[in-house]
Amino acid sequence: MVTATSTPSGHDAAGSAQGFPELLSFPDLEQMTGIPQSTWRWMRHKGTGPKTIKIGRRVYVDKSDALDWLNSHREETAA
Repeated sequence: MVTATSTPSGHDAAGSAQGFPELLSFPDLEQMTGIPQSTWRWMRHKGTGPKTIKIGRRVYVDKSDALDWLNSHREETAA
């Protein structure tokens, strides 16, 4: 996960003070969900996973997009 560190101006390096999203890498998503990194990469390739953000050579997912995507795949169970 891209962590915020304080800068001299008092803003976070990740930009959370300016409304930037909390970004998760594929290893972060694997740790959070148990879904392997390779599956996240494959879903990105196929266009079936959550929206991604590419910064340089690195790929991130906005945490809120990841949670929305996971919730959209929630199944109802019989009570």
